[in-house]
Amino acid sequence: MIELEGVLKGLLATHTSALETIHYALAVGDFVQPLASWLGSGVELTTTGAIRCRACGQTTSVSYGQGHCYSCFKSLPSCDICIRSPDRCHFALGTCRDPAWGEANCMRPHLLYLAVSSGVKVGLTNVHNIPRRWLDQGAHAALLIAETRTRHIAGLLEVALAQHVTDRTDWRKMIVDSDGDAAVDLHAIALTLRDAVTEEFAQLQATFGSDAARWRDEDTIWRGRYPRLPGLAVPLEQLRLVANKTLASTLIGIKGQYLLLDHGVLNLRRFAGHQVRIRLGATVAAVPRQASLF
Repeated sequence: MIELEGVLKGLLATHTSALETIHYALAVGDFVQPLASWLGSGVELTTTGAIRCRACGQTTSVSYGQGHCYSCFKSLPSCDICIRSPDRCHFALGTCRDPAWGEANCMRPHLLYLAVSSGVKVGLTNVHNIPRRWLDQGAHAALLIAETRTRHIAGLLEVALAQHVTDRTDWRKMIVDSDGDAAVDLHAIALTLRDAVTEEFAQLQATFGSDAARWRDEDTIWRGRYPRLPGLAVPLEQLRLVANKTLASTLIGIKGQYLLLDHGVLNLRRFAGHQVRIRLGATVAAVPRQASLF
């Protein structure tokens, strides 16, 4: 048995392209614990209720924006509304919370993609966040479709594309869909979307310049396989960590930022910053210890 104690940071994922295999590790305090060998084992999670802001480290009674205190949530540029909705970027208006941060993080190339997680969705991310963005969303397949000069332009193009394909992930379908839809032709969908937003794309280039956005012709489709025990259904119940109460269950699999347990699913990102104690290998109701991948 292994016991980890400290501030919960979340799940770290790495991807082996040749095997399409995704490996997870649990980050708690100064510890990074690989989880591959713990599938089928009992896990206990306990939180004291204490929360430390992931930005300033101060204690906070409530977590805002996935692990921030209220002050940081209201002041940091990384917590601004335009991060969640890039089309609402207000950098050009001179009201960015931190212009230097905006120059370094938003006024740089961004990518648009199609991903298969809970069906096909469109999304965007910066060029250095691939494939981590897809791993966080529990995507089985993804295809880059466009590149823009800034995050704002990417957001505007995403809004246009989202009129034809969703930009949301349904966590329930993502959990249930164990291997993705192998019949989905992402290349065909990408070509259809290009035709659908021809006018909007031309308008972006007219407004921001001919180098504002370009379509990408990618042959390679990224694919990933998530760790999960075979033949076991995961209850679609969102579990929560409650102060001074222990959540005990068996680890069935991992996908996105979710631990898949025999009692339900736990989104660890929701509890980033919480002071926790986690015991791997604890004695709980067991399931057959036979691991496989989607």
